Amino acid sequence: MDALLAPLSTDKSTLANRHLENCKALDNHEKQLFVCDRGYASFELIDLLVQNGRQFVMRVREKFNLAIDAQPRPDGIV
Repeated sequence: MDALLAPLSTDKSTLANRHLENCKALDNHEKQLFVCDRGYASFELIDLLVQNGRQFVMRVREKFNLAIDAQPRPDGIV
């Protein structure tokens, strides 16, 4: 588990990048799961997590992505 306190003016992308950097120091990243609330969703963050081989679950708003909106169920893997 990793937690950061920062001024309200710090954007979520910056905080997400700091979390990822902090987790890189841990030995076994196969056992790590990044849980991202709706406000963290961005294609930049998804790309960063995928490039670093990270597993993640991300809650997104409607119309975030057409492939997600096309899911027949309210949850799914895209």
